[in-house]
Amino acid sequence: MPGFNGTRLKEMRIVRKMTLEQLALALGMTKQAVSKYEHDQSIPASDTIDKMLNLLSMPFKYLCKEDISYNAECSALFFRAMSSTTRGNVDYADIKSRWGYEILSALETPHVKQFSLPSIKNNLSIQDKASELRKHWGIGLLPIKNMTELLENNGISIFVADTTDLKTDAYSRIINGIPVIVLNKGKGTSVRWRFSLAHELGHLFLHRGLSETDFALRNRELEDEANLFAEYFLMPTDGFKNSFMATKLEHFIPLKKEWGVSVAAIIYHCNRIGLIDVHKTKSLQIQMSKQGWKKKEPLDDEFEFECPRLIERIISEQVKDRNSFSSFYDAVRLPIGEIESLCSLQEGFFSTYYIESEVEKKTSSTYPGYEQLSLF
Repeated sequence: MPGFNGTRLKEMRIVRKMTLEQLALALGMTKQAVSKYEHDQSIPASDTIDKMLNLLSMPFKYLCKEDISYNAECSALFFRAMSSTTRGNVDYADIKSRWGYEILSALETPHVKQFSLPSIKNNLSIQDKASELRKHWGIGLLPIKNMTELLENNGISIFVADTTDLKTDAYSRIINGIPVIVLNKGKGTSVRWRFSLAHELGHLFLHRGLSETDFALRNRELEDEANLFAEYFLMPTDGFKNSFMATKLEHFIPLKKEWGVSVAAIIYHCNRIGLIDVHKTKSLQIQMSKQGWKKKEPLDDEFEFECPRLIERIISEQVKDRNSFSSFYDAVRLPIGEIESLCSLQEGFFSTYYIESEVEKKTSSTYPGYEQLSLF
């Protein structure tokens, strides 16, 4: 049995939205004692481990899983920081994105297209960079029918987190050359979902060479760049202009249906590319407010969310019986519910292959030799 890894305990505590003080209180210990566990300065006793497993709803083997090994092909965590953003929010997002990568690492993906970006000059405008990526991926100037499918078909893995605590729609990063996007299920409409994907694509394309420090220092500027990229990637100027017919507010609804972008974003874009002036833009925005479109636009309830399918398909192909499930699960070691949720799998997807009491609820005493468990 590998050694105890305090980092994994800290990760699960953060994901379960518990502070160090709260976990210590629940365990009947001091904060300093639990901190020593998380920093690999001491090993919990067997009965303490059992309490941790129950409190944090995690499998024992997760506590003995080694950290990810990183190579040079990594990016910053592209996470929109606001005044209300806490360190816990950022850490939560960081962990969820790394869990997505760890799930991918447990799978064989020989048929997945490798992530490919064009080589571009830094002095190109955001509009031109968006156009270059469209050309590179061979999608021309037409509306993107399914943004989720487009990204998955071009080597980007999309996961889903369901939390109302995060104030951001999505976040992304590149880990060992693998681009990962995590969408917040608790935020927004289907068109907002699509725009968030395009926004994160902007980060992966435009900002992949930045350090964590650079991204933090220029966060607002880089978020604006990603928004601008999303706007032009979803609505390329030449293609979009061919669809624009009139400037009454009701005429923007067919544009929303065609391009899969909110009316609010379309109005901004029309102003940016010179189809309407600033006065018309303000007039349309006032009309939207009066009709309640600021909170809910027409068609919002009619568009279906573009649910990620690629990882579900890969898992379905590779996890076919208890043996293949055991191999997959032994590599991942996350709680079954976390795997199903992140990968957009139906709840109970793995129920055919495992018995919960055997996989998730083993206590430390179930494992022979636990008392000889060492630190990494």
